[in-house]
Amino acid sequence: MEIPNIVAMKDRRYKTIAIEKIKVLNPRIRDEEQFQMNVQSIDSNGMLMPIRVNDKFLEKTACMN
Repeated sequence: MEIPNIVAMKDRRYKTIAIEKIKVLNPRIRDEEQFQMNVQSIDSNGMLMPIRVNDKFLEKTACMN
């Protein structure tokens, strides 16, 4: 089994990606009430933690600064 290449925090990239360019490969099933609470929290507070996206499958033009 191959060990994944782990990138140090100081070397990670943070970019804005157009939401329509993101495809969820392993969506989790959530109950509707919890989902709505999450939506309301993000709407009120914004995203507190970045979402990890594997850019291996992302077109190079999809990344924006």
